Amino acid sequence: MATVKATGIKPETTPIEIRDRRNQAPPGYSQPSKSDVSVIQYDSALESIIGSKPTHALLLSSAEGTGNAFFHRGCVYNPSRNELWTTSAPLAATDPSRPPTILMSKVTITASPRGDTLTAEWAKLRPPPVMPMPANGCLAANGILWCSQGTMHPGTGGVFHMPAGQPPKAVATTYYGRDFNSPHSAAVSGDGVWFTDPCCGHELDFRSPPQLPPSVYWYDQTAREVRAMADGFVRPTGIAVDEALSTLYVADAGGVKADGSLDLVQPRSIYAFDIVKRGDAIFLANKRLFALARRGSPIHLMCENGNVWAACGDGIEIWNNGGSLMGLIKVAGGVQSFCRGPDNTMFLCADQRLWRLQFSTTQRNASPELL
Repeated sequence: MATVKATGIKPETTPIEIRDRRNQAPPGYSQPSKSDVSVIQYDSALESIIGSKPTHALLLSSAEGTGNAFFHRGCVYNPSRNELWTTSAPLAATDPSRPPTILMSKVTITASPRGDTLTAEWAKLRPPPVMPMPANGCLAANGILWCSQGTMHPGTGGVFHMPAGQPPKAVATTYYGRDFNSPHSAAVSGDGVWFTDPCCGHELDFRSPPQLPPSVYWYDQTAREVRAMADGFVRPTGIAVDEALSTLYVADAGGVKADGSLDLVQPRSIYAFDIVKRGDAIFLANKRLFALARRGSPIHLMCENGNVWAACGDGIEIWNNGGSLMGLIKVAGGVQSFCRGPDNTMFLCADQRLWRLQFSTTQRNASPELL
């Protein structure tokens, strides 16, 4: 497909509002920001994360064109190739008798010599045939680990490793012969991979009926074994492991209906588990509610410096390791996925819009992504 090039993109100063957790009113009766991107700070410690003068830039938008949500999931930055990858929401086929499809986007961002403007080159690609309907991914060993939601055909879907410039290779595609439902997100940890498996594909009519309960799985690379590690979820989506590899966080977006509306009494929460060893085997123990999303449901998670970042209906919510909301990066329309970029930047997928944030601090220690 053709490449689109956007030039002369100018970053803007991101407004910061300091608020009180108790009454949700800004001190001094200040008016809420009218910017599409702003920061709401509940804890002064947030400044050590984002700095006092962050900026944001709108890299690409389909809002004024097709209106398609090309920047929905994925959001994986490969530093070795300076490539940002995203995946679209399911796109309806022109022929109503055909199933929807998902497109992948490869975006390259460069700064001008003076650093005052940005250029974004955007190429839309069809996913490899063996990896249909990709959702989220994460960095892994000279490439990206993708979750493929599959189609109506048996034997499709699973977790795939796609080395840079090479076709994807299957990592886990079934649980003892039963197809996964719709693998959504993965997190690499030591010698294995954690991943979530909700039933999103069937709910959106592009995947056959579920054969397994919505669960969290662990793929042990050494034993080449897939183990079911936790169930009892409505719609497990985001997943992340802390830097110490001792705590696993899982988002349950059970409150999101198939049409995108919210059921406020269903789970919209982040749960924490202890990663423990019993003999030579890994287990998850001590499940506990870590946080309830401020707005919407948590979809995508990241751990960094002990804090948990969550893509939610209001943007990116940032929680400390004690489960207190430090603040949020407020984005109009919410955020579906995000990732760290180079030089203390962050990329945000907001369906029709792709944003780049520049933080004015250097503190960073993201959870490892190795395979």
